[in-house]
Amino acid sequence: MPRVGLVAVVTLLCAAAVVRTPWVPLEKIETTEGPVLGYVMEVSPGCMHVLHSEDRGLHIILSGIVRSRQELIGSH
Repeated sequence: MPRVGLVAVVTLLCAAAVVRTPWVPLEKIETTEGPVLGYVMEVSPGCMHVLHSEDRGLHIILSGIVRSRQELIGSH
């Protein structure tokens, strides 16, 4: 039984490596520094981790500069 779990985890990790679209919706995040298009991967007290839609880099945005967030439906 432990082998089945290990195979499932390895399969999921391999699938995640080849999928180009994250499993979270694309969002337009309005900040005091301008808009950001990306995928919010994690929200923590004081900041959010965003996978930028253009450069695929993980950016940290401070919560204090976020004005609004809008999910962009059908934009994957």
